[in-house]
Amino acid sequence: MANLRRLRVPLCSEGISELDQLLLQQRFPLEKVTTHRFALKDVDLAIKSVGGQGVPDVIHASLMPWL
Repeated sequence: MANLRRLRVPLCSEGISELDQLLLQQRFPLEKVTTHRFALKDVDLAIKSVGGQGVPDVIHASLMPWL
C-alpha cells in the first residue's frame, strides 16, 4: 500500500491515468483497502460510520450502488 500513497496521477497519451492503468493491471489487492461496503441507500450510515458514529471499526467504506 505504501506504493499507492506515492503515486502521481498524470494522464497518459491515451487519456488513461497511470492510476487507472495500475487498477487495470490488478497488481494491488485494492479489495483489501475497503473494510466495509454499503448500499447507496445507506450513504448516511456509511458517512457516520467512517466518522466513528455508526458501524464500529470502519476504516474505509465503499458505496456499492448495486447492493
